[in-house]
Amino acid sequence: MISVGIVGIGIRLNTQAFFIRKYKYTWLTGSLILTALTFIWGTNPMGYGPEMWLGCCGIYLQPSEPLKFMLIAYLAAYLADQQPFLFLSTAKSAHAGAKRISIGNYSIGTDLFPLLAPTMIMSGMALLLLVIQQDLGTATIFLLLYATIIYVATSNFRVIWLSIIGLLIAFVGGYRLFEIVQIRVEAWLNPFLDPSGNSYQIVQSLIAFANGEIFGRGLGIGYPELVPVAHSDFIFTSIVEEQGFLGGMALISCLVILFYRGIRAALKTGDSYRRFLGIGLTAYLIGQSILIIGGNLRLLPLTGITLPFMSYGGSSLVVSFLSLLFLVLISQNDEEQRAPIPDPRVYRNVGTAFLAMFICIGLLIGWWTLYRSAEMLNRTDNPRRTISDTYVRRGSILDRQNFPITESAGQPGSYTRVINVPTLSNIIGYTNPTYGQSGLEVSMDEFLRGDEGNPPGLVWWNRLVYGFPPIGRDIRTSIEIKLQAKMDSYLQPFTGAAILVNAQTGEILAMSSSPTFNGNQLDTLWKDLINDQDAPLLNRVVQGLYPLGKLSDGVFRQSLESGGMSPNPQIRLPVEQLLAPQTGLMFASPLQIVLLSAAISNRGLQPAPLLVTAVNTEPDGWIILPPIDRSLQLFSAIMANFLGNKYEIPELSIWQDNQVVEKPVGGSVTWFVGGTSPGWEGIPYGITVLLESDNLNAATEIGQSLLLDAMNP
Repeated sequence: MISVGIVGIGIRLNTQAFFIRKYKYTWLTGSLILTALTFIWGTNPMGYGPEMWLGCCGIYLQPSEPLKFMLIAYLAAYLADQQPFLFLSTAKSAHAGAKRISIGNYSIGTDLFPLLAPTMIMSGMALLLLVIQQDLGTATIFLLLYATIIYVATSNFRVIWLSIIGLLIAFVGGYRLFEIVQIRVEAWLNPFLDPSGNSYQIVQSLIAFANGEIFGRGLGIGYPELVPVAHSDFIFTSIVEEQGFLGGMALISCLVILFYRGIRAALKTGDSYRRFLGIGLTAYLIGQSILIIGGNLRLLPLTGITLPFMSYGGSSLVVSFLSLLFLVLISQNDEEQRAPIPDPRVYRNVGTAFLAMFICIGLLIGWWTLYRSAEMLNRTDNPRRTISDTYVRRGSILDRQNFPITESAGQPGSYTRVINVPTLSNIIGYTNPTYGQSGLEVSMDEFLRGDEGNPPGLVWWNRLVYGFPPIGRDIRTSIEIKLQAKMDSYLQPFTGAAILVNAQTGEILAMSSSPTFNGNQLDTLWKDLINDQDAPLLNRVVQGLYPLGKLSDGVFRQSLESGGMSPNPQIRLPVEQLLAPQTGLMFASPLQIVLLSAAISNRGLQPAPLLVTAVNTEPDGWIILPPIDRSLQLFSAIMANFLGNKYEIPELSIWQDNQVVEKPVGGSVTWFVGGTSPGWEGIPYGITVLLESDNLNAATEIGQSLLLDAMNP
């Protein structure tokens, strides 16, 4: 209301509004004093953060906002008064033979620096106050405005270079002096290094852009409030999330039109004062817009300034409308004789520079909303995924008999993820709004969320209308829950891993990593889990690498010499590769070793490992998922029978081998490998047990018990 009132009254006053020119020092000094008063009576309406406001009775003023306007008005007035003495092209000195420029009765040969000294002093005082106040975004705008207006007035391109150098010096100095600058620069250069900490704002901003896609989520739809300070610093992000790429480009087009109209009005005016004032006000509105939009898009470091006419902030809104008022007044004098334009190239250069920035912004809007959209939305730290999971049922992870290991419980709007077999948390994984995803929850996420396994048209329609995928699809694993429970109980007292496979099909019937954790209690246990030296979050079966010794004896040496080992088996979980450093030792994971034992039990044929066996799609029902790997004939059936018979325990119908291996850094591990005998007529099995201690008896007891449990259910 105040802004509209100012515009209405100002238009009626018409040219009388330009009285500010006569009192340029008074107005600028008054603004500087107001800004300085924030050091004494400064406050912050939010109750925290930098105290850059003056307030009383619930009404607040941010003096740095009118200070921008007064600086522009001062520079325009001063430079207009000094116009006859300013260089308009390439005059350099008054030496004999040097090029000189004549303007009317004036012959230019004076040095430029003394003429600009008062502007440097006044602008420097404003910059100093802002730097002390740590209002670095506004300080950047001041440098931009000063460079633009001085360049237009003098036609001296050195002003731009000096301003760039000054900005770089200020940038480096601010980085070294102020922690907030360091944080924002590091977040700009590598936001994904600390996406949940100092880079949280910018990463969430980019995810919000991605969520907008082409058409946006719709007015009032979407979750722009997930980006901190969305109503102010990130209002452009909010607009694009709701209105998409098209809405963002429409807004940029409006700014381009405003820039064009502002420059056009300035060029058509009848005196230098209004021309410089029009250029300055246009540069202020558009430059500040580019600076904050560029920060939202990661084109520039984030500065925390407002987007004119859009961001929350009364002081900013009033000054933006005041600037618009003067641009309207400048444009109303079409009847006047246009003042001469000494060097049109200056205005073309300014226009080209701003247009180039607009083009970069447009390309980046397309980059994040279209090209990188899917990648950003699939990030595990996208909170919209968590919100989606509370409204749309996420698919369940089932065992081979369709028992839900993990499922979503509750009603739409309050779904929660429940792990029914908590001991499998470091195997199956978790999905958490704060700590992201792991295990099968992330590797099978597209099916579990419904982006895969549903008709493409249904996925597209749900994304367009609701911003959510359709109902998630269930996946079935090869886990046998009864064998899994026994394995967990056997391994629980120890630190280590165990895995049991069907040696013929490669299906993983049970796999356990100890110690484990309860994925239902991540919010309360996370700090303890990440600081636990026993690494309960680690899946030792596929991510642990352990020494095999120097292969001097046992089944390891003979089987490896006969056929080798799968270096990188794939089971839709992160898997460590076989490691054979120059020390003569070989390091392998329990998964790699169990496939070796499976080959011995399966006539030398190593089966392709399989953990996820099927997915329940719409409308085709359950579809079998083939293994990622292929079976390998590691060695001949004769060699497999030889090894099985050599290490056989006839009374149990199994073969086994075990050994204790010293670790290079101290301590030892115990391996147990085994499987069904060559003469076993039932399902062939392979097993591996790894204990991170010297305990042959315990490893052997666990391995034998699990094999017998599988052979005699």
